[in-house]
This record gives sequence, structure tokens and C-alpha cells, in this order.
Amino acid sequence: MQLTVSRDIAASASSVWRAITDIDGIADVLSGVERIERLDDRASFGVGVRWRETRLMLGRERTEELEVTEVDPERSYTTRAESAGTDYVSVLRVEPLGEHYCRLTMSFVAVASGLLGRVLAATLGRLFLRTTREMLRQDLADVAANVEGAAK
Repeated sequence: MQLTVSRDIAASASSVWRAITDIDGIADVLSGVERIERLDDRASFGVGVRWRETRLMLGRERTEELEVTEVDPERSYTTRAESAGTDYVSVLRVEPLGEHYCRLTMSFVAVASGLLGRVLAATLGRLFLRTTREMLRQDLADVAANVEGAAK
């Protein structure tokens, strides 16, 4: 399963980058995030940053452990997670469109790696896809509201 959603934002690429890489403050930006628990002691954002992210999905709390695996500073970062026999890769990309505009793109790939993952994908795949797409769109809207409000 693969999803990609994008949104143009009326704020600089650097302000969007700061918002999406502030792991300690992201629960204040993304309405879908209930809480964040840092799993590293790094002072700066980069490869190896790890955290647990708890979201409300389909009426239940879901906690996933994420790790940053790639960073192109000020441009993109990749996280990986594993849950219930499925490997997840997310990429967040910031593309400057001018001095005060940018495009934020979130890509998400889920690959069922075990029997449980394949069974869940076959039975709940469409519901998960729809729910995840809406979650990503809401995340984009939340980031836009946060940085556009700060830019005024």
C-alpha cells in the first residue's frame, strides 16, 4: 500500500521544516497526535532520532515507534516503523515554491512482512488506506495552520 498527499503552504520552507522536525513539539501541531515519548537523548534532529507516537485511530489509541533513517536537511526526512507484521516507511518532503510559499508532501508505504500483516492487509486494507489518507491530509492541514498563523 502506498499513499502520497501534498499541500501548498503560505509560509517559507524553513519554517515548515522547523515545524515538522520539532519532535518534542509535534503533538502541539498535529491534532491527531495524543502524545510523544522521545526514545533518544539527541539535542538535534537527524538520523537515529527515535520516538513513540500515540494517535487515536478508529476510536483506539495506537502507539508506534518511529526512527529517522534518512535526512536531506531542509528538504526531506524518512522514518521507519514496524507494527503487527507490517513495515512502514514515511517520507516528509518540503519543496520551496518561492520566498514565502512551499509544498509539503507526505508519502507513506506499508509492506506486510509476516502472516499477521498479510491477513490484516487483506481484511482491513481499504479501511486502513482511507483512514491513513485522511490522517495525512489532516496532518498537512495542521502544519499549514501552525506555520501560516505564525507567519502573519
